[in-house]
Amino acid sequence: MRDASDAIQEAGGQVIAVGMGTPAMAADAAATGKLPFTLLVDQNMDLYHALQARRGGVVSMLSFGVLAAAFRAWRRGHRQSGVKGDPMQLGATAVTDCAGELLAVRLARDPADHPPIEWILEAVRAAQTR
Repeated sequence: MRDASDAIQEAGGQVIAVGMGTPAMAADAAATGKLPFTLLVDQNMDLYHALQARRGGVVSMLSFGVLAAAFRAWRRGHRQSGVKGDPMQLGATAVTDCAGELLAVRLARDPADHPPIEWILEAVRAAQTR
């Protein structure tokens, strides 16, 4: 998402990431990850539940796709310093309009499952024409 935030902003969108943890963890992640977008925390996982984000199992967490993505991230210099929050909780990508109406959502099937940037850009562009 970090690499696509400029394209999303150019399309009229704004990237806001939401993770589990504490505000201090979010501040540390934003600083060390040099994130060009806002990072919020959902300590009670209310947003995860509202979006009906899935939880992974051991098989999905250790699939070839996840291991390959972890290796690619490692080669690019990304390191995970430890597990925080619920390690089995999978993510979701949501697009809302300025009023907060949910326009599109994509639920991750495993930790490495991120939507193509074009999917996000199409949803942002569609929101602009509403």
